[in-house]
This record gives sequence, structure tokens and C-alpha cells, in this order.
Amino acid sequence: MPYSSILWPGYAATADSPGCAPLRVTTRYDQAELEQPGSPRRISTTVLPEDLAAMEQDIRAAKESADVVVVTPRWGLHFVPGTLADYETEIAHTAMDTGADLVLGCHQHVLKPIEVYRGKPIFHGLGNFIMDVGMSAHANSPALREVQELYSEYAVSYQPDYPTYPFHATARRTMIARFRIGDGNVTEAGFLPCLINRRGQPELLGGDDPSFDDIYRHVVDITRAVGFEVAMRREGPGIVIDLAGPVS
Repeated sequence: MPYSSILWPGYAATADSPGCAPLRVTTRYDQAELEQPGSPRRISTTVLPEDLAAMEQDIRAAKESADVVVVTPRWGLHFVPGTLADYETEIAHTAMDTGADLVLGCHQHVLKPIEVYRGKPIFHGLGNFIMDVGMSAHANSPALREVQELYSEYAVSYQPDYPTYPFHATARRTMIARFRIGDGNVTEAGFLPCLINRRGQPELLGGDDPSFDDIYRHVVDITRAVGFEVAMRREGPGIVIDLAGPVS
């Protein structure tokens, strides 16, 4: 069940036109210290109630005919690892409370934290996998320069050694999410670490590859950084997530 919070105007489906299933979000910027003008801003985000209600209705309907319901929201803050927006939690927890079994987030072009809620896994961002973007002709475009100014550390840029993959080295870390399903439940969750090579291809990593542990540690670190208490361990060719651990 795909939904999108990252929408250009006019891309959302309506009653009489096709498009994306929207989860539109309101963003609010407040002064962090009320007595001090110019203090850092506090950003809060909330989903439009009518869109959240539509998603709940869809999940309930799907649950009537499916053993396992997977929600795949296109959401989040792109390029920056380990940073989540408020509305992601609102969507993910509402989906789980309504009957979804998995939430697999995408869009951000980098791996994001993993959460366990009510014994169910939430992958906030699976990272890139198949991306083929020839950037040489756009290396000096105004639009690209604007993105680079906003996300100076992680922004896309033309890189001669990765000619079809113009993303920061952090974005070369990626994964394959893996699950076991039995008796209508997700009984095991985890991921297989992968690395994007110079040809823009995702390569599955063996357990003895140094990049395997690098990606494993990276996911653990960004998960802890946002306050999620999620236990993970190496097992066989991948990483297993403890679904019975603390609820985030």
C-alpha cells in the first residue's frame, strides 16, 4: 500500500483524477526560546486528518482479505541520515495501530533508523537501490547548486568516479530488507547489507567484507541517535532485528 508525503502540486489523486495516494503534511516553525528573538526554530509536522483517516480506512479494508499488510510511505527528509520528521512517527504508529504489519519507508536517498513498535518493524528509509542518474550534463545547473547549498554535506553532485550515481558516499550504503512470515504474522525481520559500486549497482556483501560491519554499525548508530531502543545482531548472511525487545 503506497502513500506519498513528497508531492509536487497536482500529483495527488482526487475523486476524478489519477495520482498518488496523498499523506499531506503541515509544517510549523516556532521560535524555540519565546523570550529571545532570533533563537533557533523548532519544527513540527502533522498529517492532514483527512489523509490519515483515508489511510486507516485502506488498511482496515486490506486487513480483511490479507494476512500481512505492508505500508510503503514516500516520506522523510532527504540526504540527511539519522534525522526523522515528526509526521513519520504519526503515520507509522497510526498504520500499525490500525492493523499494518510492516512499514517500509523510502525517498530519502540514504538509510534511515529502524524502529520496533508493538513488536512490528518500521524501516524509516531503505536507502537507494536502483538509481541510474547521468549528471555530467547538469553538473553546473542552478537547480543542482541550490540543492548543494541546502544540503552542503550530503547533497547530490557529479562525481566522475561514480558517473551514474551522483550521491554522497554515505548514500552508497544500502540494504535489502528481509522478513519471515508465518501464520499471518511477521515472525522475523532483518536486512542484508549492500553497497553501491562505481557502476551504480547494488552489491550484496558477505559477512567477512569490512563494508558489511560498516553498514551494520551505521544503522545501529543512526537508530540509537534518534532514541530508538532496537537490538540487532549478526546472524548468517545478514542482520536480525529483535522484535521482542523494548517498544520505541
